[in-house]
Amino acid sequence: MGIDIFKSARVFARIMLIMIPVAMVLVVGIQLHFFNSEPYAIAIEAIEKDVDILTEIGSVVSYGYMVTGKMKEHQGSGDATFDIRVNGSQKSIVVTCQLKKDLGEKWQLVDMKY
Repeated sequence: MGIDIFKSARVFARIMLIMIPVAMVLVVGIQLHFFNSEPYAIAIEAIEKDVDILTEIGSVVSYGYMVTGKMKEHQGSGDATFDIRVNGSQKSIVVTCQLKKDLGEKWQLVDMKY
């Protein structure tokens, strides 16, 4: 009585066929949540106005497809940190933006580094 390797491989393949699409949906959903958020829009606006960044990269050509970071909001306050790839005409950099929202206030950029 041995382990049927072919049966195990088929089970593994079926599990992967389910898990990979689920993981892709989660990643795309999180990215859309970031891209459509108010703090992300504020971060992009700050990047496009920052003279030091524009001097470093030239004009902004595009942004990376994947944004990493975190964002949480609870009862009217929150914080967010995004690592955003900025592709410029001269070079590309990753900009880290930290934002904060106090109760009853608007989102504000707290720190931006590259």
